[in-house]
Amino acid sequence: MSTTPDATALFSSARALGCKCVGCPLGPSSEKPCVPVFPEIRPGARLYIIGEAPGADEVKQGAPFVGRSGLLLMETLKQFGVARADVSLSNAMLCRPPVEFKAFMKALSFR
Repeated sequence: MSTTPDATALFSSARALGCKCVGCPLGPSSEKPCVPVFPEIRPGARLYIIGEAPGADEVKQGAPFVGRSGLLLMETLKQFGVARADVSLSNAMLCRPPVEFKAFMKALSFR
């Protein structure tokens, strides 16, 4: 039996506590703190889709892949008989990156 908590439990705990990023320039101590968009983990999902970072629609709704690109993705999956409920969804970054590329790269490297 594994003592490692599953991903669903980890993200549920993180969501309940709020974003407490340490060392990230987008974290709570920054001028414009991030609003995290946590993954949608579906136990038993056979497909896990990971995007770059959440967009404005994802931040507003608090869910990954709900903007224009997400709607296109869901329509494409539907054509193959795959429903949103059958897929785990996430982004490489939990927060929407700033517009400035240099700040975005700094956030990715945590330097």
